[in-house]
Amino acid sequence: MYDYEVLEEKPVSIAEAKEIMKKNSSKEMTFEQKQSYEHVKKMSKLKEKDALKLKEELGALSIRKLKEINTIRIIDLLPTTPEELRFILADTKTIFDKEEADKILEVVKKYAKR
Repeated sequence: MYDYEVLEEKPVSIAEAKEIMKKNSSKEMTFEQKQSYEHVKKMSKLKEKDALKLKEELGALSIRKLKEINTIRIIDLLPTTPEELRFILADTKTIFDKEEADKILEVVKKYAKR
């Protein structure tokens, strides 16, 4: 096995993961790394720059219930309806009132069109 120490752990969007893996793709990758890289290339809906902007805009809404992991899920899946937003966050037991959900969706819809 590998002998390494985890120095930092933080959630990243698929778009961010794609760029991280792209930087490391010049090195020899294991089978699992190649499969993961192919997956993120197919599943990424946004460019890294747009994902980071969306993350910043969602953070600027100052909705205390909107945790970083929820923000990442929203960036990865780009919900455009309240039902989609509720479904994406169902297992986190985070419930947004109509006003909060509308604010989130208003920001997300700008990026979902791209």
